[in-house]
Amino acid sequence: MKIIRCHLCWDGFYTKGHNTKYCLGCRKRAYSLLTVNSTRKRCEDDPEYHAYKLNYHREYIKKNRGKAAKWSREATKRRKLKVFKAYGGTKCVLCNNDDLDVLTIDHINCGGTKHREEIAGKRKYDGQAIYRWLVENDYPDGFRVLCRNCNWKEHLRLNFGE
Repeated sequence: MKIIRCHLCWDGFYTKGHNTKYCLGCRKRAYSLLTVNSTRKRCEDDPEYHAYKLNYHREYIKKNRGKAAKWSREATKRRKLKVFKAYGGTKCVLCNNDDLDVLTIDHINCGGTKHREEIAGKRKYDGQAIYRWLVENDYPDGFRVLCRNCNWKEHLRLNFGE
């Protein structure tokens, strides 16, 4: 049984019963997921179709800004929660702060800026790049959950000895 990554939440989904597939994370019917995957393949093979789909997507976003923004915020929150749970829960390791708005991922051995530039390229200020990378790479070691205050204190301590 082959496990395929869901394009919405990056969890795997599998075949259950006769040709019925479910995403384990968001429980969407596989039909819509497979349609997106086949469209993605067609876009790779046909540049004209890719341009058409891109234009269609842009127009849809313009007409439905509120819906698109809401979906994006929800997807971001789900991804962030998933990463936090993989690294020990939704609390700061040092001070036990549990406010999701201030929690972040910390590189234990420094190098966060360089790593972010490597994975995000020109979009190095993309705050979600690290969360996407962690999910895609099956939550490697060397990261932990800290609140922003503790993360800054650790940065000062390690870089300036304060």
